[in-house]
Amino acid sequence: RNRPGRYSIHYHLAGNAPNAYIKNVAVYNSNWRCITIHGTNDVTLFGNVGFNVLGHCYYLEDGMEERNLLQRNLAAYVHPIQTAGSGGGQAGTDRWQSDTLFDPSDSGASGFYALNAYNTWLDNAASGGFSGFTFPHAPRAIKDHRDIKQPNGYPFDPSTRPFLLFKGNSAHSTGYFWEHNAAVYIGGMLFYKTDPADGQVKLFYNNGRGSIQADTLCPDPNWPDSDGNMQDC
Repeated sequence: RNRPGRYSIHYHLAGNAPNAYIKNVAVYNSNWRCITIHGTNDVTLFGNVGFNVLGHCYYLEDGMEERNLLQRNLAAYVHPIQTAGSGGGQAGTDRWQSDTLFDPSDSGASGFYALNAYNTWLDNAASGGFSGFTFPHAPRAIKDHRDIKQPNGYPFDPSTRPFLLFKGNSAHSTGYFWEHNAAVYIGGMLFYKTDPADGQVKLFYNNGRGSIQADTLCPDPNWPDSDGNMQDC
């Protein structure tokens, strides 16, 4: 658990892979995830089952993964890592990357998860988890792709990418960890921020519906400043 790459099935930085697929596979009693697509596009996941899994089950990792097809897959009995984000208000709960929480969004582990929605989600089913489907706001890609820029020199923003298709999906027995949560949740925030406890830049996740600026990283010399307000990051 919490060791990068130690997933049951893992497409790792394979680029465009239109002939790649995983079909009719069962992953159960997994210590971390079901199937991970990382830095890879055009993969087909069809007819797979994930059951009794810690962390996000079907996990599109960095925010650069696009044009993948997820069809007729099941995620069930999905468990958050550490204490699930909860709280009684809209603000949600803060979680920081650590040795025991490699991706802090796993505190809101869901059946299907992506920072970039530009994929096809068709006739999948989710049961349990923090949410059935989660699409957090990420103002830039993370991990291996955190320095990716658009042609204009500005950071690539996965959150601006639309769904290719989201149709026929179902989610139930979920969303109960937090009173404001949903079975399909487009919300929460994941980005790099300086941890005031030790001064280190880490992944920061908040499952809430508020607006949190990564102010400790602004101004960021790695990105151009569009209008002089030094808030582009």
